[in-house]
Amino acid sequence: MTGMFLILDESRTEFGLLLQQAAERRQVPVLYLTAAEIVSGLTLDFFVSDAGSHLRLDYGGRIICDEEITGIWCGINAFVPECWTRFGPEDATYAAAEMQAVWLAILSEIACPVINRPALDTLAGTVISSPELFFTAHGLGLCVPLVVSLESGRAACELLRAGIPSQYTDLGEPLISETRPGAGDLPVLEQHDTHCRVKEEVTGRPVWIALIGDEALVSAPGPDGIPARAPARTVPRQVRSRLRALHRRLSLTLAEYEFRITADGTWVLCGCTRFPGVTAITCGNELFDRIIGLCGGEADARARLRIAG
Repeated sequence: MTGMFLILDESRTEFGLLLQQAAERRQVPVLYLTAAEIVSGLTLDFFVSDAGSHLRLDYGGRIICDEEITGIWCGINAFVPECWTRFGPEDATYAAAEMQAVWLAILSEIACPVINRPALDTLAGTVISSPELFFTAHGLGLCVPLVVSLESGRAACELLRAGIPSQYTDLGEPLISETRPGAGDLPVLEQHDTHCRVKEEVTGRPVWIALIGDEALVSAPGPDGIPARAPARTVPRQVRSRLRALHRRLSLTLAEYEFRITADGTWVLCGCTRFPGVTAITCGNELFDRIIGLCGGEADARARLRIAG
Protein backbone atom coordinates (compact mmCIF):
# COMPACT_ATOMS: atom_id res chain seq x y z
CA MET A 1 0.00 0.00 0.00
CA THR A 2 1.39 3.39 -0.97
CA GLY A 3 0.09 6.92 -0.76
CA MET A 4 -1.20 8.93 2.17
CA PHE A 5 -3.76 7.98 4.82
CA LEU A 6 -5.60 10.91 6.44
CA ILE A 7 -6.98 10.88 9.97
CA LEU A 8 -9.39 13.74 10.72
CA ASP A 9 -10.41 13.98 14.37
CA GLU A 10 -12.08 16.46 16.69
CA SER A 11 -9.04 16.14 18.98
CA ARG A 12 -6.23 13.64 19.56
CA THR A 13 -8.04 10.47 20.68
CA GLU A 14 -6.88 6.99 21.65
CA PHE A 15 -8.79 5.55 18.69
CA GLY A 16 -7.14 7.94 16.25
CA LEU A 17 -3.67 7.35 17.70
CA LEU A 18 -4.06 3.55 17.47
CA LEU A 19 -5.18 3.95 13.88
CA GLN A 20 -2.11 6.08 13.19
CA GLN A 21 0.11 3.38 14.72
CA ALA A 22 -1.52 0.74 12.50
CA ALA A 23 -0.73 2.81 9.40
CA GLU A 24 2.85 3.31 10.52
CA ARG A 25 3.28 -0.44 11.13
CA ARG A 26 2.42 -0.92 7.47
CA GLN A 27 4.84 1.88 6.55
CA VAL A 28 1.94 3.94 5.22
CA PRO A 29 2.50 7.72 5.37
CA VAL A 30 -0.17 9.23 7.60
CA LEU A 31 -1.32 12.77 8.36
CA TYR A 32 -3.31 13.17 11.58
CA LEU A 33 -5.20 16.48 11.78
CA THR A 34 -7.53 17.74 14.48
CA ALA A 35 -10.37 20.16 13.78
CA ALA A 36 -8.34 23.00 15.33
CA GLU A 37 -5.32 22.16 13.16
CA ILE A 38 -7.47 22.11 10.03
CA VAL A 39 -8.81 25.56 10.90
CA SER A 40 -5.50 27.14 11.88
CA GLY A 41 -2.88 25.46 9.71
CA LEU A 42 -4.37 23.81 6.63
CA THR A 43 -4.70 25.46 3.22
CA LEU A 44 -6.83 23.64 0.70
CA ASP A 45 -7.82 23.98 -2.93
CA PHE A 46 -10.96 22.08 -3.90
CA PHE A 47 -13.37 22.20 -6.80
CA VAL A 48 -15.82 19.94 -8.61
CA SER A 49 -16.27 19.89 -12.40
CA ASP A 50 -17.77 17.62 -15.04
CA ALA A 51 -14.45 15.80 -15.11
CA GLY A 52 -14.60 15.07 -11.37
CA SER A 53 -13.26 16.65 -8.21
CA HIS A 54 -9.80 18.02 -7.39
CA LEU A 55 -8.30 18.42 -3.94
CA ARG A 56 -4.91 19.85 -2.94
CA LEU A 57 -3.90 20.15 0.71
CA ASP A 58 -1.01 22.16 2.12
CA TYR A 59 -0.18 21.61 5.79
CA GLY A 60 3.05 23.22 6.94
CA GLY A 61 4.53 22.96 3.46
CA ARG A 62 3.49 19.32 3.10
CA ILE A 63 1.58 19.14 -0.21
CA ILE A 64 -0.95 16.33 -0.72
CA CYS A 65 -3.11 15.88 -3.82
CA ASP A 66 -6.24 13.74 -3.93
CA GLU A 67 -4.67 11.06 -6.14
CA GLU A 68 -2.10 10.45 -3.39
CA ILE A 69 -4.75 9.85 -0.70
CA THR A 70 -5.51 6.15 -0.31
CA GLY A 71 -8.07 6.53 2.46
CA ILE A 72 -9.60 8.84 5.06
CA TRP A 73 -10.92 8.12 8.53
CA CYS A 74 -13.10 10.96 9.83
CA GLY A 75 -14.01 11.37 13.48
CA ILE A 76 -15.19 14.98 13.17
CA ASN A 77 -18.94 15.30 13.57
CA ALA A 78 -19.00 19.04 12.97
CA PHE A 79 -16.80 22.11 13.09
CA VAL A 80 -17.75 24.37 16.00
CA PRO A 81 -17.44 28.16 16.28
CA GLU A 82 -14.98 27.79 19.18
CA CYS A 83 -12.30 26.77 16.66
CA TRP A 84 -12.19 30.40 15.47
CA THR A 85 -10.83 31.97 18.65
CA ARG A 86 -10.13 35.39 17.11
CA PHE A 87 -13.58 35.78 15.54
CA GLY A 88 -16.65 37.34 17.05
CA PRO A 89 -19.61 35.01 17.75
CA GLU A 90 -21.47 35.73 14.49
CA ASP A 91 -18.37 35.47 12.30
CA ALA A 92 -17.25 32.28 14.06
CA THR A 93 -20.67 30.69 13.54
CA TYR A 94 -20.59 31.61 9.86
CA ALA A 95 -17.03 30.27 9.46
CA ALA A 96 -17.96 26.96 11.10
CA ALA A 97 -20.93 26.50 8.77
CA GLU A 98 -18.79 27.28 5.72
CA MET A 99 -16.03 24.88 6.81
CA GLN A 100 -18.63 22.18 7.44
CA ALA A 101 -20.02 22.64 3.92
CA VAL A 102 -16.56 22.47 2.32
CA TRP A 103 -15.62 19.23 4.06
CA LEU A 104 -19.05 17.73 3.41
CA ALA A 105 -18.36 18.25 -0.30
CA ILE A 106 -14.79 16.93 -0.08
CA LEU A 107 -15.66 13.76 1.82
CA SER A 108 -18.65 13.11 -0.45
CA GLU A 109 -16.77 13.59 -3.73
CA ILE A 110 -13.27 12.24 -3.16
CA ALA A 111 -12.63 8.93 -4.92
CA CYS A 112 -10.70 7.14 -2.14
CA PRO A 113 -12.42 5.14 0.63
CA VAL A 114 -13.81 7.34 3.42
CA ILE A 115 -14.61 5.81 6.80
CA ASN A 116 -17.38 6.80 7.26
CA ARG A 117 -18.89 8.76 4.37
CA PRO A 118 -20.61 11.90 5.68
CA ALA A 119 -24.31 12.35 6.27
CA LEU A 120 -26.08 15.69 5.89
CA ASP A 121 -25.81 16.51 9.60
CA THR A 122 -22.40 15.05 10.44
CA LEU A 123 -19.07 14.53 8.70
CA ALA A 124 -18.34 11.29 10.58
CA GLY A 125 -21.15 9.16 9.14
CA THR A 126 -24.83 8.54 9.79
CA VAL A 127 -26.08 9.37 13.29
CA ILE A 128 -29.69 8.55 14.10
CA SER A 129 -31.69 8.36 17.31
CA SER A 130 -32.38 4.99 18.89
CA PRO A 131 -36.04 4.94 17.73
CA GLU A 132 -34.93 5.58 14.14
CA LEU A 133 -32.31 2.83 14.41
CA PHE A 134 -34.80 0.35 15.83
CA PHE A 135 -37.48 1.26 13.29
CA THR A 136 -35.03 0.70 10.42
CA ALA A 137 -33.67 -2.54 11.90
CA HIS A 138 -37.16 -3.90 12.59
CA GLY A 139 -38.15 -3.24 8.99
CA LEU A 140 -35.20 -5.40 7.90
CA GLY A 141 -36.25 -8.29 10.14
CA LEU A 142 -34.03 -7.78 13.19
CA CYS A 143 -35.49 -8.08 16.69
CA VAL A 144 -35.38 -4.81 18.62
CA PRO A 145 -36.46 -3.51 22.06
CA LEU A 146 -39.95 -2.21 22.59
CA VAL A 147 -39.92 1.58 22.33
CA VAL A 148 -43.01 3.68 23.03
CA SER A 149 -42.88 7.36 22.12
CA LEU A 150 -45.43 9.71 23.65
CA GLU A 151 -45.44 12.88 21.60
CA SER A 152 -47.31 16.12 22.02
CA GLY A 153 -47.76 18.93 19.52
CA ARG A 154 -49.22 21.20 22.20
CA ALA A 155 -46.74 24.02 21.73
CA ALA A 156 -47.14 23.96 17.95
CA CYS A 157 -50.95 23.89 18.25
CA GLU A 158 -50.96 26.95 20.48
CA LEU A 159 -48.86 28.87 17.96
CA LEU A 160 -51.11 27.80 15.09
CA ARG A 161 -54.18 29.04 16.98
CA ALA A 162 -52.43 32.40 17.23
CA GLY A 163 -51.91 32.42 13.47
CA ILE A 164 -48.16 31.75 13.69
CA PRO A 165 -46.89 29.14 11.19
CA SER A 166 -45.26 26.29 13.13
CA GLN A 167 -44.80 22.54 13.22
CA TYR A 168 -43.83 19.88 15.74
CA THR A 169 -40.18 18.82 15.64
CA ASP A 170 -38.57 15.88 17.44
CA LEU A 171 -35.64 17.39 19.31
CA GLY A 172 -33.68 14.12 19.35
CA GLU A 173 -31.94 12.14 22.04
CA PRO A 174 -30.63 14.81 24.45
CA LEU A 175 -34.14 15.60 25.76
CA ILE A 176 -35.41 12.02 25.80
CA SER A 177 -36.22 10.16 29.01
CA GLU A 178 -35.55 6.45 28.49
CA THR A 179 -36.77 4.37 31.42
CA ARG A 180 -37.41 0.70 32.04
CA PRO A 181 -41.18 0.34 31.53
CA GLY A 182 -42.16 -1.05 34.92
CA ALA A 183 -45.64 -0.33 36.23
CA GLY A 184 -44.27 1.86 38.98
CA ASP A 185 -42.13 3.91 36.60
CA LEU A 186 -44.78 5.05 34.15
CA PRO A 187 -46.55 7.67 36.31
CA VAL A 188 -43.29 9.43 37.16
CA LEU A 189 -41.65 9.59 33.73
CA GLU A 190 -39.86 12.86 33.07
CA GLN A 191 -42.08 14.91 30.78
CA HIS A 192 -41.07 17.47 28.16
CA ASP A 193 -43.10 19.90 26.11
CA THR A 194 -42.33 17.84 23.03
CA HIS A 195 -42.24 14.19 24.04
CA CYS A 196 -41.07 11.50 26.41
CA ARG A 197 -39.99 7.94 25.66
CA VAL A 198 -40.30 4.55 27.29
CA LYS A 199 -37.70 1.97 26.26
CA GLU A 200 -37.62 -1.71 27.14
CA GLU A 201 -34.55 -2.87 29.03
CA VAL A 202 -33.36 -6.08 27.37
CA THR A 203 -31.50 -8.56 29.55
CA GLY A 204 -29.31 -11.35 28.23
CA ARG A 205 -25.79 -12.21 27.12
CA PRO A 206 -24.20 -9.32 25.19
CA VAL A 207 -22.50 -9.81 21.83
CA TRP A 208 -20.74 -7.07 19.86
CA ILE A 209 -20.25 -7.20 16.11
CA ALA A 210 -17.96 -4.66 14.48
CA LEU A 211 -18.39 -4.36 10.73
CA ILE A 212 -15.41 -3.09 8.73
CA GLY A 213 -16.44 -2.87 5.11
CA ASP A 214 -17.53 -6.40 4.25
CA GLU A 215 -15.86 -8.05 7.24
CA ALA A 216 -16.78 -8.38 10.89
CA LEU A 217 -15.14 -9.00 14.22
CA VAL A 218 -17.24 -10.64 16.94
CA SER A 219 -16.82 -10.16 20.69
CA ALA A 220 -18.64 -11.68 23.68
CA PRO A 221 -18.02 -12.15 27.42
CA GLY A 222 -15.65 -14.98 28.26
CA PRO A 223 -15.96 -17.35 31.25
CA ASP A 224 -14.68 -14.56 33.50
CA GLY A 225 -17.31 -12.13 32.18
CA ILE A 226 -14.72 -9.96 30.43
CA PRO A 227 -15.38 -9.28 26.70
CA ALA A 228 -13.14 -11.32 24.42
CA ARG A 229 -12.88 -12.29 20.76
CA ALA A 230 -15.62 -14.77 19.79
CA PRO A 231 -15.73 -17.26 16.88
CA ALA A 232 -17.70 -16.76 13.70
CA ARG A 233 -20.27 -19.41 14.57
CA THR A 234 -21.47 -17.19 17.43
CA VAL A 235 -23.62 -15.23 14.94
CA PRO A 236 -26.58 -17.01 13.29
CA ARG A 237 -26.65 -16.77 9.51
CA GLN A 238 -29.99 -14.92 9.49
CA VAL A 239 -28.76 -12.29 11.95
CA ARG A 240 -25.61 -11.94 9.87
CA SER A 241 -27.55 -11.31 6.67
CA ARG A 242 -29.97 -8.82 8.21
CA LEU A 243 -27.20 -6.93 9.97
CA ARG A 244 -25.43 -6.59 6.63
CA ALA A 245 -28.59 -5.05 5.18
CA LEU A 246 -28.84 -2.59 8.10
CA HIS A 247 -25.18 -1.60 7.76
CA ARG A 248 -25.75 -0.78 4.11
CA ARG A 249 -29.01 1.06 4.80
CA LEU A 250 -27.14 3.30 7.26
CA SER A 251 -24.40 3.89 4.64
CA LEU A 252 -21.70 3.03 7.17
CA THR A 253 -18.30 1.49 6.49
CA LEU A 254 -17.30 1.07 10.14
CA ALA A 255 -19.66 0.50 13.06
CA GLU A 256 -20.11 -1.67 16.14
CA TYR A 257 -23.51 -3.23 16.85
CA GLU A 258 -24.52 -4.47 20.30
CA PHE A 259 -26.88 -7.41 20.65
CA ARG A 260 -28.38 -9.20 23.63
CA ILE A 261 -29.17 -12.91 23.47
CA THR A 262 -32.26 -13.43 25.61
CA ALA A 263 -33.11 -16.54 27.64
CA ASP A 264 -35.08 -18.01 24.72
CA GLY A 265 -32.15 -17.51 22.30
CA THR A 266 -33.49 -14.43 20.54
CA TRP A 267 -30.90 -11.97 19.22
CA VAL A 268 -32.06 -8.42 20.05
CA LEU A 269 -30.26 -5.40 18.58
CA CYS A 270 -29.72 -2.87 21.37
CA GLY A 271 -27.49 -0.20 19.86
CA CYS A 272 -24.99 0.97 17.28
CA THR A 273 -21.90 3.17 17.48
CA ARG A 274 -19.54 4.35 14.75
CA PHE A 275 -16.55 3.94 17.10
CA PRO A 276 -16.02 0.24 17.95
CA GLY A 277 -14.90 0.65 21.54
CA VAL A 278 -15.39 -2.95 22.71
CA THR A 279 -13.81 -4.39 19.55
CA ALA A 280 -10.81 -2.08 19.95
CA ILE A 281 -10.19 -3.77 23.32
CA THR A 282 -10.90 -7.37 22.33
CA CYS A 283 -9.28 -7.40 18.90
CA GLY A 284 -6.57 -4.80 19.39
CA ASN A 285 -4.32 -4.26 16.41
CA GLU A 286 -6.41 -6.47 14.15
CA LEU A 287 -9.28 -3.97 14.07
CA PHE A 288 -7.02 -1.08 13.10
CA ASP A 289 -5.04 -3.17 10.62
CA ARG A 290 -8.28 -4.10 8.88
CA ILE A 291 -9.34 -0.46 8.66
CA ILE A 292 -6.04 0.44 7.03
CA GLY A 293 -6.25 -2.67 4.86
CA LEU A 294 -9.71 -1.69 3.65
CA CYS A 295 -8.29 1.58 2.35
CA GLY A 296 -5.48 -0.36 0.66
CA GLY A 297 -7.88 -2.43 -1.40
CA GLU A 298 -7.38 -5.65 0.57
CA ALA A 299 -11.12 -6.04 1.14
CA ASP A 300 -12.08 -6.81 -2.43
CA ALA A 301 -15.60 -8.11 -1.93
CA ARG A 302 -17.36 -5.16 -0.33
CA ALA A 303 -20.79 -6.21 -1.52
CA ARG A 304 -20.63 -9.24 0.83
CA LEU A 305 -20.49 -9.47 4.62
CA ARG A 306 -18.10 -12.11 5.91
CA ILE A 307 -17.97 -12.88 9.61
CA ALA A 308 -14.31 -13.31 10.52
CA GLY A 309 -13.77 -15.55 13.52
